[in-house]
Amino acid sequence: GSAPAYHFRDGDGEPEIGILHRIEVTAQVIVDTADCAIGMDAANMVLMGLKGFRDDYEEHILHHRCLGTLNMTDCNFISSATGKIEAGGILFLDGATVTMTGCSFSGGTAKNGGGIYASKATITATNCSISGGTATNGGGVYASESTLTATGCSFSNGIAATNGGCVYTTGGTLEATNCTFTDGKSAN
Repeated sequence: GSAPAYHFRDGDGEPEIGILHRIEVTAQVIVDTADCAIGMDAANMVLMGLKGFRDDYEEHILHHRCLGTLNMTDCNFISSATGKIEAGGILFLDGATVTMTGCSFSGGTAKNGGGIYASKATITATNCSISGGTATNGGGVYASESTLTATGCSFSNGIAATNGGCVYTTGGTLEATNCTFTDGKSAN
């Protein structure tokens, strides 16, 4: 006889939502029948991940993005890296919801968003400092189709070869209240 066929992707190579159920069933069978602790523990980790983060897995399968929410308080990020980073020299956000309070981002080099790169993200920043990033677009922050709400923040010394020394937004919104933008440099 032949082995059973399992199709985890549709005809276009994309994962199907039903894969999560198949993974869950397979992991449970391993837990119930494993002869060794390593196999049982590995399958239990899969089951715990599916239980705790099913909505995140579904978001990845259905919409190809993270559902994640990130809350940061009093964090300091310093980067002296000069490598060839495509986006987000310090922080890369794709489809995430982020709340940051009292955080500092210093330095960072990337093609877009020397300090922070955001795509389809929602960022709420309070009393944060973003300084010294270097990029082609958005020395400090590059936000594409994102909502950036900043209160009491300072954006300074960002350098962009093309657009947005401190902040560059495209297809999104920037709401800044009691913020300072100083010494940003760009061609446009």
